[in-house]
Amino acid sequence: MDKEKKESLKDWCKAPFKQLIEDVNELQEHLRLIIFSIQRSTRLPQTLEAIHNYRKLTDSVEGELQEEQRIEAHKQSSLATEEINKGFPFIFNQATILLYSHLESLIKEIITSFIKNNPDYITLKEFSTLKIQLSEYEGLNQDEKFDYIYFLYERAIAPGFFYGTKRFEALLAPIKMNGAVNSITEKNIFELAQLRNVLLHKSGRVDKTLIERCPWLNLKFGDKILVNHIQYKKYCDSVVAYNMTVFYRFENIYQVDLSETKIEYSGLE
Repeated sequence: MDKEKKESLKDWCKAPFKQLIEDVNELQEHLRLIIFSIQRSTRLPQTLEAIHNYRKLTDSVEGELQEEQRIEAHKQSSLATEEINKGFPFIFNQATILLYSHLESLIKEIITSFIKNNPDYITLKEFSTLKIQLSEYEGLNQDEKFDYIYFLYERAIAPGFFYGTKRFEALLAPIKMNGAVNSITEKNIFELAQLRNVLLHKSGRVDKTLIERCPWLNLKFGDKILVNHIQYKKYCDSVVAYNMTVFYRFENIYQVDLSETKIEYSGLE
């Protein structure tokens, strides 16, 4: 047993967790860039005038700035100012949708990586009872076959009434990767899942289901969802926390050494 504990975790086990961190870090970098650009856009009319005046001085342009250009610059500046004053809700709403998609992808990659590298997965009841359409299955390439199996598996194990970490834990249970989840992390990811559904399927307008499932948000029917910086950061940190929670289950399940495994998260200020 001591020897087994000193073994390192196989790369295919680490890959889904590292990928989630990479995806979230990339999302953060793009958010910073977009926010920086919006902040600079508030000065667009002055910047446009300054550039035009400089070009006039250097004889590279003649005449005054066209009125259409001024109108468009002021329009963009006003839109940027409005977004800043509201706390960048449009940007964080879109990021919220993508963030939850990254989390869903993590679970899918954990399970598909498991079945790719464990041929005896088919002996597990949850997989052996899946009903596969051979005519459809045989026309797929190898990666598509694993995706197809996961699609059937997900539909069988976690139907629509499961949400957030409860859904993910149900999917992880058959491969012995389920476990305890911090209550705050669980609540935040549940909230993230509910907001994501409304943003994606209800045009971002609060519905009865969201009010019933997340009463602590104190939302009113028909209100427009406005995810702010603090809210989004909470979701982001919880997604990363859950990612690491599941990752460190390998230590007990497979008796491996994770002390030298580094997964770095840049975070959002």
